[in-house]
Amino acid sequence: MASDFTPVDYVAEQVGGSHRSHSPAIQTPTRLRTRIKATARDNGLIRGAQDRRARM
Repeated sequence: MASDFTPVDYVAEQVGGSHRSHSPAIQTPTRLRTRIKATARDNGLIRGAQDRRARM
């Protein structure tokens, strides 16, 4: 049995489907705030980044 269909002639219809819509991106605190206050644990990291920016 030869198929006379071409991709243009054939339209697949999906009923029901098994795909769910994608969940929205998770909003983390860093995305909700424009600035994050550095903690005592971050001081060395922040200072190093500020020094690198100052040298640029």
